[in-house]
Amino acid sequence: MNKMKRILALIVVIWATTVSYSQIQHINATAINNRKMQLFGNKKWKSIAAEIKKYITLEGNAVKYVKVIEMPDKPKEQLFEITKNWADKNFNTPEYIVRSIDNEDCSVTVQGIINGVADHSGFLNTYEVSLKPMVTIQVKDGKARIIFIMSQYNVRIEEYGGPYGSDTYKNEIWNIGKCFPFISSMYDGHPAASAKALVMTHICATMYMEEIEQGLKNTEYIPKVNGENSDW
Repeated sequence: MNKMKRILALIVVIWATTVSYSQIQHINATAINNRKMQLFGNKKWKSIAAEIKKYITLEGNAVKYVKVIEMPDKPKEQLFEITKNWADKNFNTPEYIVRSIDNEDCSVTVQGIINGVADHSGFLNTYEVSLKPMVTIQVKDGKARIIFIMSQYNVRIEEYGGPYGSDTYKNEIWNIGKCFPFISSMYDGHPAASAKALVMTHICATMYMEEIEQGLKNTEYIPKVNGENSDW
């Protein structure tokens, strides 16, 4: 338990000392793996997954992370414009998209993709996991709330054809709540791949929240000009 507290403390320190405000697209498999090595070193993936499970909120089959950012002296309307400006700059490609803008709820929902974030080679198959997190940023006077949700792993599987056959490929969707460590490894047909996927998801959520917090705090507020459509 003391070791886990030290790891969590290190995460907090990293959040507090982040000075690189790179675009969120730079949160890729390499960057996430570098953070994993920084936090956990060469510790076994299944052991890490079992440890962090107790700190993860699972709703249905989805993992959920929530962080509230204090932004005092900024009214809701200004924060909402900042959030929309940030989302427009960072989620404007076919893979990084703005899913919705809710003017009544003062929230923006975006979705990104991290390809090949985890891979594992078994006896008969090789698994490559990609993540498609959904993130909602909701604001009110002086505060922004980030909600990171992901319900599934997108997996590309290579099935070995053996010495006389050809390898084949297929794509699968794995519900996170039905993967290790949320179920016993004996009931998961790919526990090692599931463990890697959860660890990388956990670190991805941490890095997304870092980037969003810094992005909102460093995005310029651009007030509406007279006559601009306020229903945008």
